[in-house]
Amino acid sequence: MATAFYRELHPACGAIQCCSAHFTQPAPKLSQGAVSDLIVVRSNLLEIWVTKFASDTDGKRRTVRLEMLAHYRMDGHFMGMTVVKAKLAQLQCDGILLTFRHARAVVLHWSAEEHTIKPTSLHSWEKENAIKAGRTSFPVAASPCSDLQGRCIVVPVFEHHAAVIPVLDLESRFQRDRGRRPSLPVAVGKSFLLNLNRQKEGRTVHQIRSAAFLHKYTAPTLMVLSEAEPTWAGRLREKKDTVQVSAMSISTSEQKFSEIWEASELPSDAFRVLAVASGGALILCRHLIIFQAQGCRRTTVVNSQAYPGERPHQLDEFTPASEAVKHARKHSRNVHQDAAPEVASGAMRAHGLELELDGVATCWLNAQSLMLALKDGQLWQANFIVTNSIVEELKFERIQLEAPVASGICSLGLGLHFLASTSGDSLLVHASATDQAGQKRKEPAASADAATATDGNQKGAKRMRLDAEGFQAVPGTPAESEDDDLEMSLLYSSMPAAATTLVAEASSDLKYKLKRIDALTQTAPLQSLVAGTPPEPLESSMGPGPPLLVAATGHSSGHQGAITILQRSLVPSVVLAVPFTGMKGLGEQLKEMKGSEIDIDHGVRTIQAGNLCGNSTVVQVHPQGIRLLVGKRVQQEIIMDDLVMPDSDPAAVHIKHACIQDPYLLVHLSDSTVGLFQASSPGEVEAADANESLVESLTGDSGTHIAAASLHQDSSGWLQQQLPPDVRAPISKDGSPGMYLVLCRISGTLQILRLPDARVVFSCSTITEGHRLLHSDSAALPAPPHTSALTTAGPSSEPAPAFTSATISGGEESSQDANQQKDLIHFAGAQTGSSQEQQASRCM
Repeated sequence: MATAFYRELHPACGAIQCCSAHFTQPAPKLSQGAVSDLIVVRSNLLEIWVTKFASDTDGKRRTVRLEMLAHYRMDGHFMGMTVVKAKLAQLQCDGILLTFRHARAVVLHWSAEEHTIKPTSLHSWEKENAIKAGRTSFPVAASPCSDLQGRCIVVPVFEHHAAVIPVLDLESRFQRDRGRRPSLPVAVGKSFLLNLNRQKEGRTVHQIRSAAFLHKYTAPTLMVLSEAEPTWAGRLREKKDTVQVSAMSISTSEQKFSEIWEASELPSDAFRVLAVASGGALILCRHLIIFQAQGCRRTTVVNSQAYPGERPHQLDEFTPASEAVKHARKHSRNVHQDAAPEVASGAMRAHGLELELDGVATCWLNAQSLMLALKDGQLWQANFIVTNSIVEELKFERIQLEAPVASGICSLGLGLHFLASTSGDSLLVHASATDQAGQKRKEPAASADAATATDGNQKGAKRMRLDAEGFQAVPGTPAESEDDDLEMSLLYSSMPAAATTLVAEASSDLKYKLKRIDALTQTAPLQSLVAGTPPEPLESSMGPGPPLLVAATGHSSGHQGAITILQRSLVPSVVLAVPFTGMKGLGEQLKEMKGSEIDIDHGVRTIQAGNLCGNSTVVQVHPQGIRLLVGKRVQQEIIMDDLVMPDSDPAAVHIKHACIQDPYLLVHLSDSTVGLFQASSPGEVEAADANESLVESLTGDSGTHIAAASLHQDSSGWLQQQLPPDVRAPISKDGSPGMYLVLCRISGTLQILRLPDARVVFSCSTITEGHRLLHSDSAALPAPPHTSALTTAGPSSEPAPAFTSATISGGEESSQDANQQKDLIHFAGAQTGSSQEQQASRCM
């Protein structure tokens, strides 16, 4: 079994997907207005954000910001996310469904009582060996989708299968529990699988690329975009237009589906299907946008690469090679006539546009306006001209906003939209509509001051209702049905103003302007990363926290490179960002300091060297004293007169060993005494608190002289007090692991003292009589007489740890044989007291 260890320098900050839902509280009535919660996925982090509105002191201006409500770490490879719409929108909260690799999914809901998320149900289809047909690997599955009226969820799995999760109706249960609980979570039933690979007239569903639920159907109707026969770029001249769409009605009670209609011979580069409110769906290709409905197809070309290129003239055999190369380079991007899609012939051309739609992120601005975020950072608005529920034409408008490449877009309500990005800052923007004349349209509830509706202003709510009565529904929009109104309000937005605007105000002559409101900082893409501890002034000003990180990034306010210094946190806290165009990388250089540059004593043997006070102080321990340096200069020096006992001769005593563990410094003298110091400030150390237990432990009579000493930082918590299994062991006050002093005396006694109170947590007087081998079961060994403070904390199911052997690293000359060096001294087996006194080891 292989085990991997890693160190996370900074949590993931790139938003790979986002969605909006009434996750923490039910959707309010249409006359009140509200903004949906924002759910963001950053690699393996799930974050829940809420929108907060604040007013200035004068009350004339309101600001909008995002505030994190909760965040969780996900164990698993995240694949997709969708919102589980509540059937009882005003009584239930929405849920979210997360899909993971190997055909797994989980439905989550928000628990208001515990203020956390809880799983509603877990689903796994990875053990369905019968439908795998012997295969062990499958292509990446399409994103899950949910019915807009909250009837079921579809998760594409295993290439051409669809896992259907029905949503249960809890209206009767809510009536029974009314008044006892504020809201009920969305409940789902047992899932079932549908095999969509049904042969019909030689066509099969080979691979599901995208799926979406259609509007204006009484039963859940799913449109599936699939490829009947795989092809690739080198085979387009022989096989092209291999994609098809199928509209299927799903029956959750009978657990089956029936095909309503289908359309084939779509371009092989079609990758996504989007449901249109007026009926039908949009099919996005790399160079085309196709509107497909039952018996109707309209195509718009957005790139000249959709048409066949100019056929070059044929070269004769006597053409020079240089001319042939120029000829090939000139016509290298020409599309062959046999490779161009058939739907492009006779299609409408969006003049002046050269857009590439692969990797696009989409979001509905209203029922007839779609926002497109391209892979190069451009934002475009596509307006639909609808006639009798058919999209006859598309008009494109450029949206002027400096935005990063978007990985996902969602609408929060009240004109607010969130643009998630993995290559730049994720943005919260506000969309305001203007007509072709350039005049700003009157927005219900004053979208420029969106907080008015959110705060429940009755005057604004009354104005919304009056404005809604003055508009006429656009032909082809389902404005006459309450179910369709609710369906569209659930799809495009969550606020009443947007729902009214989508149904009654939707028009093809609207042009939207986006204004940046808030942003989530993103440091990616990172080229290099160096971690370091901040200096003392910066640490004191920002408070105690994790160390700083120095990152060479590829994004900073539009620059292609920057040096960014940030402090580690869930949301990156940028301390300083310096634009540096063309940044290739960042490294850490270690420079050797010469003796003339730094006040290190090179005339003596250095026993130990290290850092104290958070790497701000350098410590040099030599046989005759201790030297502390801040920067290049000496800050404090401790000589032997300050270390020895009053009755000892400083000239006859020297330092044998030393151990450094911030903030403690331990020195072991040749007279078998130990000095313990604690750093009080950068460049200064002082003797540790001289309580009686510590003095008694470090001194004592001649029979208890110390043979070896060391400092141990218990990062695992093993030396903490024994507690019941359900109680977690405490740590020190500053959040760091506990520090312990280990003493081994010449009499064979081993002691472990906890610092700074010098409490003995373990003591064994017969360490030299222990067994030579360590056993996993200490109960099977003859227990030597020892005492331990670990057993005083209460009963425990596990026995107290018992030392049966100890190994202390180091090397020291023996008085019996001055030429013999010992790197490892094992305190195991019986030894005489004189030999024990001669053995001394240096601490690591």
